[in-house]
Amino acid sequence: MEMVRPRHVPHRTCVVCKKRAPKRELVRVVASGGRVSLDPSGRASGRGAYVCRDDEGGEARAMRASLARALRTEVADGDWKDLKESLGVMAGTGQSE
Repeated sequence: MEMVRPRHVPHRTCVVCKKRAPKRELVRVVASGGRVSLDPSGRASGRGAYVCRDDEGGEARAMRASLARALRTEVADGDWKDLKESLGVMAGTGQSE
């Protein structure tokens, strides 16, 4: 009888709250070409970092600082506004700062 091995599920860590979760439960943010943007496909080129979809990681200032540190770049005001709107829509709140 042949044993069926369980499928490997990749895990990633949220750069804000440090929660470890399956990759599909987190959202990838990528820094590429001087811009910081959401990467819904998870395959865009550039330096990436993962954040929780529900944005429970804490206050926005801590989130922005954590992303800047992980991506090794500053998060511009316009990029930050777009990210917050996108994450708010994904979490279902629609709120932004």
